[in-house]
Amino acid sequence: MASQARQKEQPHFVLVPLMAQGHMIPMIDIARLFAEPGVIVSLVTTPYKASRFESCISRARDQSGLPISIVKISFSCQEVGLPMGSESLDTLLSRNLLRKFFKALSMLQEPLEKYLEDQKLQPWCIISDKALSWTSKLKQLRSSIFQGLFSMESKSFGVVVNSFNALELGCAEELEKVFDKKVWCIGLVSLCYKSYSEKFSRGNKSSIDESQCLQWLESMQPRSVIYVCLGSLCRLVPSTDRAWTRLRSLRKTLYLVEERFKERITGRGLLIKGWAPQVLILSSPVIGGFLTHCGWNSSIEGACSESWSVGEERWGEEGNTFGGEEGEKRRKRATEIGEKGRRAMEQGGSSHSSMSYLIQDVRQLYEATRNKGQKL
Repeated sequence: MASQARQKEQPHFVLVPLMAQGHMIPMIDIARLFAEPGVIVSLVTTPYKASRFESCISRARDQSGLPISIVKISFSCQEVGLPMGSESLDTLLSRNLLRKFFKALSMLQEPLEKYLEDQKLQPWCIISDKALSWTSKLKQLRSSIFQGLFSMESKSFGVVVNSFNALELGCAEELEKVFDKKVWCIGLVSLCYKSYSEKFSRGNKSSIDESQCLQWLESMQPRSVIYVCLGSLCRLVPSTDRAWTRLRSLRKTLYLVEERFKERITGRGLLIKGWAPQVLILSSPVIGGFLTHCGWNSSIEGACSESWSVGEERWGEEGNTFGGEEGEKRRKRATEIGEKGRRAMEQGGSSHSSMSYLIQDVRQLYEATRNKGQKL
């Protein structure tokens, strides 16, 4: 009877992302991927961050029946000397506040421990951002898994990577050998969104209406639009102005996400001031190129949507990156990468299988740890 009860017991994963858009969004994607096969997911965040994506989680829970819940823990802004509302990296007024920000993050440990103590369903594992090593010290910890290749915390069970085997070319396997830890490539995680509405609502509340965005995109010719977005933390530098001059020389319609260029794009493109539905935009066949700050999310999302991405610094040197023979070669390469990425996420694909192995590995570790505790 006891063994039958264990088989029916649902796994419970606690996810703790870094409070930054580029870290929070893929962690929400990962939460959805875990919840689809029945894993109960608790996503830890602050009240301010929750307000940005609560509607997305509610839709996943209410419409798709996914067992995801949000755990809101107050952020100690005043205690560390941060301005109120400084609960995310993109809301910090200065880089000089980073030390205080990370100190406030570490202060989440005690209230998170208290929350977990009060729960009937104890966590099987905690998946946290690579920058939050303090999560490995939580009292309720049975196993910790870090998201991101650059963290091999000594107490962690393994590492989750938003990538896929065909893109890594054996690097994940070599890391497993070197660090003697599990490495699961489960990406591209943003491909978990299928409908326009899901893609539109991913991340923060968009600054543009969904129908307006789709209508504008649908009015363009295939591969006629260059999407320009330099991330939620980047600030423009003089070289970007030179890049703008080269963009104008292409005589293509532009899609810009920077307020300071408002007057320059009149009649030539669409400006979104604030948050843009990037996955939705990149999935459109009218996108012919992507000028980006080269953050990992943007780079891999661009590649897997078949939009070749070019960094702002390189664009300033290569004005014809999106055109001519070289541009076609890069688009072909992006198409190949995109096809491999989508296959990896399909049933039986490498990333889909890695997700199943991850859940299985955690289950085995959880049961072994519990049995050991019972014997003691």
